Amino acid sequence: MIKQTTRKLLFIFLSVVLATTTCLPSLAFAQETVRINSQGGAADADRQVSRLVIDDVAAPQVGSALDDTAKVSSAGGESWDIPVMWVGSNMELATTAEEGQTYLPALAFYLPDGYAVAESTDGYTVELSDSLTQLFGGQEIISVYDASTGITYIIPASLRGLFARGNTNEEEQASRDVEDEESAQVDPGNTGQVPAESTPAKRKQNGKKSVSLVDIYCSQTAKDELSTSDLEWVIDLIINKLQPQAVNLLLEKFPAFKQGFEEGKIGREIGLYIYYEYGDKDGDVNHESAESALAYVRGRHYVSNGTVHYGYMLGVDLESITGEDKSGKLVILKDGKEFETFQNTLVHEMFHAFMDDYNRTGMAGTTTPEHAITELMTPDEEAIARYKNTHYPVWFIEGTASAVENTYQYRRSYFELLAGASQSYAAYTPEAIVQNYLTRIPSDKVAYFLLEASSPDATANGESIDPSVSQYVSGYLAVLYLGELAARQAGDSSISQTGGVTSISSDKIRMGLNSILERMNKGETLDQVIYGISPTDAAGNKYYGSSLEFERTFLLEGREGGNVNIPAAALAPSAQFVCTFLNYMHALALDPSRTNMPNGSILFGFDEDFTSPLDPSKDATSEAYKIVGSNTAVESTVPDSTALAGGGKSQGGTPSATTQSQPAADPAPPENPEAAAAEEPDVRSESTADPSVPSGTVADSQPESTEQPEEEAPASPEATAVSEAPDAQDEAPAQPEPAGQQLPDAA
Repeated sequence: MIKQTTRKLLFIFLSVVLATTTCLPSLAFAQETVRINSQGGAADADRQVSRLVIDDVAAPQVGSALDDTAKVSSAGGESWDIPVMWVGSNMELATTAEEGQTYLPALAFYLPDGYAVAESTDGYTVELSDSLTQLFGGQEIISVYDASTGITYIIPASLRGLFARGNTNEEEQASRDVEDEESAQVDPGNTGQVPAESTPAKRKQNGKKSVSLVDIYCSQTAKDELSTSDLEWVIDLIINKLQPQAVNLLLEKFPAFKQGFEEGKIGREIGLYIYYEYGDKDGDVNHESAESALAYVRGRHYVSNGTVHYGYMLGVDLESITGEDKSGKLVILKDGKEFETFQNTLVHEMFHAFMDDYNRTGMAGTTTPEHAITELMTPDEEAIARYKNTHYPVWFIEGTASAVENTYQYRRSYFELLAGASQSYAAYTPEAIVQNYLTRIPSDKVAYFLLEASSPDATANGESIDPSVSQYVSGYLAVLYLGELAARQAGDSSISQTGGVTSISSDKIRMGLNSILERMNKGETLDQVIYGISPTDAAGNKYYGSSLEFERTFLLEGREGGNVNIPAAALAPSAQFVCTFLNYMHALALDPSRTNMPNGSILFGFDEDFTSPLDPSKDATSEAYKIVGSNTAVESTVPDSTALAGGGKSQGGTPSATTQSQPAADPAPPENPEAAAAEEPDVRSESTADPSVPSGTVADSQPESTEQPEEEAPASPEATAVSEAPDAQDEAPAQPEPAGQQLPDAA
């Protein structure tokens, strides 16, 4: 009877809270414990209990009834059930979990008649199990005591603002812990739910760091494996040093991004999620679909309160930068190659964030927000064709981001496989590059260099293809070549010769890529841009009529069916550029005066000698992509009406008042985009279709990759927007591996 009465009281209480703005009568802040501000039962109680723990609440499962009870246990073995009710992300009470909604629990705690808490005079503490704490989505947990019933309502802090507008007890307000005062408001951690007003994370105040930041940003797995001091160090490193440095570097090096930020086309806020093991079942699909990655940025459309939004977050996998100290304790690695790779990966991932806003049409694969949700949930042929027409090829997405990190330094052994010679080779040749581009498939690990193999569902010889080589090696080379073509169109090729020595200007390639991104932001499609900058053959014909044609003929121009025995092989313009670039980088690598391998990032001169563009000891701040107090997706400050005005792969966006659409300087011939996307791929690959459209309640902005020390192909198109980081190479120039040896790991 008391259970039913308590449930009714809880229902009434929550209904009132959700419908009114009543002031909060009593607040007690806790994170894995809750303070009960009442006496612990009658003085003449029959049973004395201690160390109370609330547990045994099942996580919501779509289509199933929500668990309506929790169990309270004591140190002496006593136990009883208390009611649980659930508030959906639509701020309504629910009894069944529905797709597209996520839920936070509300508990009605009480002591049964005849029970008292031992040695309690002015209140006592109740513990919450780890699994129950996770159901609150990383929020602060507050309690509201009703003296008239003896019930303490335990609810998530997100409900506080609905009825605590200024009448909070002054005495209790003054007694709050300073760190609770300073901590930023936490996003509920629900799938697709974004705070109405994101507040910047408190990075530093008077030299103090808020301990609560660990609870805001870190998963339970991270807190279980690593010390609080290590986690605080990582949070400070990311928020106050590395991430803002990466953002500022990209704003400085890409004029289009800088101007875009000034025009409101670049976002101002982003969420941060730090974990140790991916797959956390904490109620947030963003966390559950995380991968074993050094870092990633995931951008996606989602539905909140019946409206489509676009948001993103930065994920960081601490497992990739941890090791054991002499005592066997797990600690963060604060130097070494893994740490350098992590820094470069942050630059790579933040580049994705810039493109998520500046070139959202192609990154999200849609021109209409509603298409990203309604049509991708139950895709039909028209929806799939539209997605394929709009979404940028994976090799372009990952190739552009790879161009701003140390790709050559960490993947040199892959590039050397294209040389196809013994350890005594002295130079690359176009013929060898083309031959190995087509045939380099080690028997022990399937990996294609072909651009068209960048799709996660590509196959060859009946086997699935690991797409990472195509995405991060060939994609990198292809994007450098496109940057060079754009530079040539502007009359400023990156290749020059002085005294018989060839040099390549990273600045000119970067400015060419900057021009490409800017043109697409203003409305041109990738197809139009590639056609516009395409070189011509002797008869004056364009080599590339579209991005698909570029993808299928990269390094293979003029080779019917990819036949490398045609004598004119050396005349392929892309093969000539790639050969020149790789020979230039190889010569730098063999320079005995260097300390490190050439970096390969277009943000700096190719001949500069360094391992990371970021300084872990340097504090920094940035107004773009500032990390706020949320460990899940944070809504972009760039509305879809602005961001989706740009061009996608083959389909342009919808022009808005803030973005003027411009036609290509040399527009590609008219074609049917759906038909082009549906064309059968070249016979060199059995299946090279673009990634299938993600299903579910959210639409991811870009295919997932694995930025990790050991390369792993994405399990499915739903695992999206994770970027791969390479395996660290020795500082001394690595020798090329003979054909047939094991393919080196790329991470």
